[in-house]
Amino acid sequence: MPTDKADKRIYKVAFTYNGKEVASRYANYDGNVGTLPTPQEILGVAYNTANTYKLVFADDFYAEYPIYADRTVAVDVIVNNMCEIATKEDWKKFGDFVRSGEGNLNAKLTADLNLGTDIQKIGSESTDYRGTFDGQGHTITIDWNGNGGDYFALFPFVTDATIKNLRVTGKMTTDVPMGVFSYLAGGNTTFSGCVSDVKITNGDKNDTYCAAGMVRAAYSEGKITFKDCIVAGDLNGTTDNSKQNMGGFVCGQADDATCTFDNCLYTGTNNAKGGYAFAPKPTLNNCYYVNAFANVQGTPTTAEQLASGYVAWMLQSGRAENVWGQTLGTDLEPQLSATAKRIYKVAFTYNGKEVASRYANYDGNVGTLPTPQEILGVAYNTANTYKLVFADDFYAEYPIYADRTVAVDVIVNNMCEIATKEDWKKFGDFVRSGERNLNAKLTVDLDFGSDILKVGSESTGYSGTFDGQGHTITID
Repeated sequence: MPTDKADKRIYKVAFTYNGKEVASRYANYDGNVGTLPTPQEILGVAYNTANTYKLVFADDFYAEYPIYADRTVAVDVIVNNMCEIATKEDWKKFGDFVRSGEGNLNAKLTADLNLGTDIQKIGSESTDYRGTFDGQGHTITIDWNGNGGDYFALFPFVTDATIKNLRVTGKMTTDVPMGVFSYLAGGNTTFSGCVSDVKITNGDKNDTYCAAGMVRAAYSEGKITFKDCIVAGDLNGTTDNSKQNMGGFVCGQADDATCTFDNCLYTGTNNAKGGYAFAPKPTLNNCYYVNAFANVQGTPTTAEQLASGYVAWMLQSGRAENVWGQTLGTDLEPQLSATAKRIYKVAFTYNGKEVASRYANYDGNVGTLPTPQEILGVAYNTANTYKLVFADDFYAEYPIYADRTVAVDVIVNNMCEIATKEDWKKFGDFVRSGERNLNAKLTVDLDFGSDILKVGSESTGYSGTFDGQGHTITID
């Protein structure tokens, strides 16, 4: 109706989705719209009853929001509690969602991201992240320089969260406390299949916990678990305080918090005067390090062991699903990827005990065989000559398709001493394997009974010297 009363004037609130107006509501001055648009209104023909939807309104707009003029409200739609991230803008939107209260929102990365110098964090002290974030093997690259606020980390606060299959690379430089993945982790939080390969420079002069490759600190009563994770990169403290208070994975841990590490690897470098490769009070299960901190933790390993396949095989730990792999001859370190080439172990045994090992990819080979010194260990004598005989005619280029064990026999000074029926059988095996010039001597009488145990064959005639030393072989 016509009126000159200002409080009766009608104002429009236009709701837009992807930049297009899709719904509207109306209100008087200082009134409100009463009801918000439904997902079906916002999506139109794209609405699917099989999905669940949640609408997120810009500027924290709500149904009773007071209206004083025409206005436009952008709407985002969360489908099945999942946010797919393919661009820097998607990452920013994800952060906005979490800060607006959607802390339980799940997300997955569908492409590599380069955030560059943009310090875009997920959540805040009052809106911690509680969902599942799946990097799907993708990489986030950062070049963060400066204080970046009080909480310097991709996910500053996480509680009961899961962050998996995410790789982070680049640089972080700051004088405030920081962690690459998280500033503070609490509840039952898990990091799985994650790689931190970030060059960290920290100049903190005052704080107790300064910098860490994964999580700055585990919060009170937190149960933080790291499964199949790598921390690489350089951790450089520029003050005495930061050098004393740094960590490869975690540098701070509340007295009642637990930090459990399963099949994790620290390959980073550091100039630590204190600190820990894993955490102040860790539970370590099959974890390895290259460069120790002042407080030594885990199993030491070397560049040679990393390149050989040994560490990848150990970290894989016999699991059926492929978690750790390595292309031998190309990759200098284990690769955390389901698509990486699996490593197989060839264990060499002597007298029933494993004494050496080699590693190979599927349909590859071990390249080199163990030496007599490897097989004999302290029993090796430089005054003797040795020849190794490998079971099943195993050789260096033998194709490998699974883990396997190869028994090794040792011939010393081309002489085989025979004291049992088993020694006689082994002597025959040696000759049939090609050692036809092998000498032998009998040290006791033997009774073969009805066992037909012959030495050599038509193709491997015996050409050595056999000394019975006056002993008798009885046959039936």
